[in-house]
Amino acid sequence: MATAEKAYAADCASCHGADMHGKAGVPDLADFEFIWGITGEETSDVGPVAELEQTIRYGVRNQDCPAVHDQALYGDCPDTRYSEMPAFATLGSLTGEQIRDMTEYVLSLSGAKGVDAAAAERIKPEFSQCVECHGPEGRGYKPYGGPDLTDDVWIYGGDRGAIAASISAGRMGRCPAWANKLDPATIKSLAVYIWRKVQG
Repeated sequence: MATAEKAYAADCASCHGADMHGKAGVPDLADFEFIWGITGEETSDVGPVAELEQTIRYGVRNQDCPAVHDQALYGDCPDTRYSEMPAFATLGSLTGEQIRDMTEYVLSLSGAKGVDAAAAERIKPEFSQCVECHGPEGRGYKPYGGPDLTDDVWIYGGDRGAIAASISAGRMGRCPAWANKLDPATIKSLAVYIWRKVQG
């Protein structure tokens, strides 16, 4: 734990905070809401620690690959966590009015109050564009890093403005890979440390 605490303070706290609760655009590490791998239904600590290790070791959307590796699809390194929240306005997949309606639909999924029910119902068929990552009911899809839209956990904010911005402009936040900066024992200790913190 001493090794992990020192590494966390030096390398992780500047983004995720000393309390591990993150900030706008940076995930909360202590809320048990992981985008990749960890479901909360694990029967041992082995799987979650391995999932955390992969994220720490290879990063999120990391493009700083060693010269010996060919970059994978999308130009990102092999083994990095990769998902893409498309910019639907730029792609032309949704009009401005449809983005406003989709915002209402996403708010309805999370049980928000004051949702424009007519707008949410009107755009519902277009949610098929989101199913691959968020699932048919909006509960997320861990292998693709698709966040659950039905809870009250938001990386970029859960108000109308933040949700509309995510749909319109997309989100492509990054976390560096630590494999070339931290030794394997430190990475393992960080994974165990974070998992223990999550469990309380």
